[in-house]
Amino acid sequence: MPDPTTLRDLESFAQVLAGELPGRWTSQYHRHAEYSDQFPVAEDVWDMNLVSGAIAEYVLGHDAVLTRDDGARLYVTGRPGHPDEYLVGAIAPTGFEPEAFLGVQEPDGIAVPDDPFRAAEDIASDLLPRYEKAAAQVQHNAAHPRAGAGAGGR
Repeated sequence: MPDPTTLRDLESFAQVLAGELPGRWTSQYHRHAEYSDQFPVAEDVWDMNLVSGAIAEYVLGHDAVLTRDDGARLYVTGRPGHPDEYLVGAIAPTGFEPEAFLGVQEPDGIAVPDDPFRAAEDIASDLLPRYEKAAAQVQHNAAHPRAGAGAGGR
């Protein structure tokens, strides 16, 4: 379990970061008493690389979810082994059938510095454009299903 002072750092970092990202964002901080407590939110992280690897391999102890007023969400946690960095990953959009995600590349997360102002610049120039592109592809796929895909129950 991370030191309680480190836990407060993530909470403050996420709050400042939310205020620096383009658009209107809010931050919700979570502490985890046990390893399994990190999965209810983390299982929706839209990443097959750095962030998902950390979630699977480490007891993270805490995270924050940033939510934009249009429903876009980002997952933020400390980067294991790098006390001066955080990991930020997109959270998959909700309300879509699994078929809508077929063929869409995950907008893998990034490591950012513990300076929320620099981190916001990195997120805005790197992660958010990839996230928005992937989310648009999911919306397109949902509106234009492939022939023969997802016919069950509708």
